[in-house]
Amino acid sequence: MLSHLKNFIDIGWLFLSDIPNFNMHTKLLEIINIVLTNNDLPIIEELNPDQTLQNDLGMDSINLAELSVRLEDAYEVDVFEEGMVFSVGELMHKLIK
Repeated sequence: MLSHLKNFIDIGWLFLSDIPNFNMHTKLLEIINIVLTNNDLPIIEELNPDQTLQNDLGMDSINLAELSVRLEDAYEVDVFEEGMVFSVGELMHKLIK
């Protein structure tokens, strides 16, 4: 995301909604944290594409099912339609498609 900020520094004004995919990142972080909170797992402060849903975030199959439903409600995309998604980066990729 920082590479996108460099493009806006010369302009003098930076609106976060102008950063490509900023709103998607913010909403995805919110949804992931809702699922984590609902399942007594620690929330995350920022998205890291390398974070794995199961190993790093501690999600099990039930958490992933909740995540899938929430993402489909928010984005109208079934991120697990073509198989398992293992990382935050894979989620981002499917939502951007």
